[in-house]
Amino acid sequence: MQAKILCVYDEGAAVDTPLIGAQGLALLVDVDGQRTLFDTGMRPRYLAHNLDYLDIDPASIDVVAVSHGHRDHAGGLAGLLERIEGPVDVYAPESARGRKGLMRGSGLYVPAELAGKMVFKPVDDWLQLSDNLFMSPPLGGNGDEECFLILKTKKGPVVLSGCSHCGVQTVIDLVRDRFGSAPKAYIGGIHIEKKEKAKAQEASEAFQSSGCSDLHLNHCTSRDAITEMRVKLGLHGVENFYVGNTLEYEV
Repeated sequence: MQAKILCVYDEGAAVDTPLIGAQGLALLVDVDGQRTLFDTGMRPRYLAHNLDYLDIDPASIDVVAVSHGHRDHAGGLAGLLERIEGPVDVYAPESARGRKGLMRGSGLYVPAELAGKMVFKPVDDWLQLSDNLFMSPPLGGNGDEECFLILKTKKGPVVLSGCSHCGVQTVIDLVRDRFGSAPKAYIGGIHIEKKEKAKAQEASEAFQSSGCSDLHLNHCTSRDAITEMRVKLGLHGVENFYVGNTLEYEV
């Protein structure tokens, strides 16, 4: 059986398409007969546009899993809820729970008229979303607690990451402890900014020493960081993962 991971929101988008690239992240996971949206991007209208172009009916999304409460990961949720009958289960760390602000909501905030469409389920330990898809307990602190999705494949665990604020090595160790193997693939953001050369080198070493060689990075992983990582891991050691790109794994 194949699991499919489709990027539906990212700063980069497939060329020669009307797909929109914008700040944020959202990945759609199809596995075990279930469709899970991991993060929702920042702007509801961009998420809606990309879903429509990719022929993804919002009503077909069974579960929403949000890595953490930063707006570029949680901001698109209200727009998604507007387009479904609901209710839908939304899994996230407790710290991701949002609140109303002066201009807009922060974190996982939805207007009162949409509140009935969301069933918020705080995550504080390992959670099995389906036969082969798991959500990690929150890692980190100071309001930046972050959860990860782990896809169990025939070649080993695959990590879906929002930002990896806690550091790549911390995530690798968590996965090894839970599944008995370091990740074989790592997909999403690892939050390395333009001038953080040492951090890019550290991440490269963590991936290389753990045997995690299937890397598809995007969002908060700067172009400079990816270039620096390719110095150590090879030109194709790190692939981009833009809106419209798809990965498949046998489970």
